[in-house]
Amino acid sequence: MKQLDRPEIFDEAAFAVLESEIAAYVAGPAEEWAQRIERERRVPPELWDELRDRGYLSLAAPAEYGGRGIPFTQYLRLIELFSMSHASIRMIVHVVNGTWRAMDRFATPQQRRAFGHTISDFQAIQFMLADMATEIEAARCLVRQAAWKQDSGARFSREASIAKLFASELATRASHKAMQMRMHSPAGKRFPGAFSRTEARSLGL
Repeated sequence: MKQLDRPEIFDEAAFAVLESEIAAYVAGPAEEWAQRIERERRVPPELWDELRDRGYLSLAAPAEYGGRGIPFTQYLRLIELFSMSHASIRMIVHVVNGTWRAMDRFATPQQRRAFGHTISDFQAIQFMLADMATEIEAARCLVRQAAWKQDSGARFSREASIAKLFASELATRASHKAMQMRMHSPAGKRFPGAFSRTEARSLGL
C-alpha cells in the first residue's frame, strides 16, 4: 500500500527556485495586493484565486495531490517570507497550509483497507472526515473575520483570540483523528502524523 509520507529525497535546487519566486512575489504582486486591501478594507476574492493558482495554498500538500510536499522546516522558511507581506496574505497562506498537514497529508482513508473494504466505506470514518471538514471551514471563516476587522481599522483582538483558540484546538483534534484513521495501516509503519500532532499542540502556546 502506498504511503503518503514525506519524500526521502528533497529537491533543494527546486526549493531554492520556489523560495526566490516567493520572495519576488512578496516584493511585487503581494505589495500591490496589500495596498488594495488597505484601500478597500477587505480581502478581495481574487487574491484567494491567485494564491491558489500559484500553488501557495498547497505548499504542504503531498505531491500525490498536486501539492509541493514541502517538509516542515523548509515550509517555515517560506512562511517567514510571507510574513513580510500583508498580515491577511500571511494568515491565508499559513492557515490553509496548516489544514493540509493534518487532514490531507496524513488522513487518506480511501487508500487504506480493513476487513476487505477501504476504510472510507465505514460510517465512523465518514463522520470523522465530515467533522474535520466542517471545523476547518469554520476556522477559515473565523480567521477571515479577524483579518477583515484588522483591515477595517477596528479592534480585532477578541476575534483574533477566538480564531487562534479554535484553529489551534482544531489542529490538535484533526491530527489526532488522522492518527486514529492511520491505525488501520500495517503495524510497525512509521507515521509522521504523530509529529504533526506535536506541531499542532505547540500552536496553542
